Amino acid sequence: MSLSEWCPKIENRQLRIENFLYLRQPEKSSYQTKMEAQAAYVIPVTTLRNGQNELDFKVDWRFFKHFEESPIQQGRFDVALLFDKYTDHWHLHFEVRGVMDTECDRCLALISLPLSGSYELFVKFDVEEKDRERSAEVVYVSRETTHFDIAQFIYEFIVLSIPVTRTYDCQSEASPPCDNEMLARLDQQGDEMSNEHLSEMSEILKKMLE
Repeated sequence: MSLSEWCPKIENRQLRIENFLYLRQPEKSSYQTKMEAQAAYVIPVTTLRNGQNELDFKVDWRFFKHFEESPIQQGRFDVALLFDKYTDHWHLHFEVRGVMDTECDRCLALISLPLSGSYELFVKFDVEEKDRERSAEVVYVSRETTHFDIAQFIYEFIVLSIPVTRTYDCQSEASPPCDNEMLARLDQQGDEMSNEHLSEMSEILKKMLE
């Protein structure tokens, strides 16, 4: 048999082996996938110098999908972290800025809602339970800690930045996303309710004067 006749058989065999090996690859658990996605937010503390360290992080939809029931599905954020490293504690200052894709609470149009906020976190080393501070801004770690995961804190700080009412002043934008038809209906309903309220107040005053 010639070499040219052998080649297709060798290639087919190699292809079957590769497909077999691919199928035998174990599937990653959701926990493994989450840990890999959040690895970018784990700080190797031992490599930081004592004093101030400036760190920057990017956050997008791939980050939020690993948090169950997250109020943010789509968003793009920059997180600037000032990490003050001291011998007896760490002081972390977070600056959060970005946008969250959501519906406007006023006109229901899809908007990129600007979010921003400043947050602080104090990391102290393990002490007796009775000596621990009771504060949401203080966490405790072992003195032997070499890596510190800030993913959960970034998530919570971004969520805390969401306003109660999801609206913003978009009129300064070149193409405001407002649903003008919906806004006109709301204004009309508001005028009707105001007129109705005035009529009711007039009737009450008339009865009081009789």
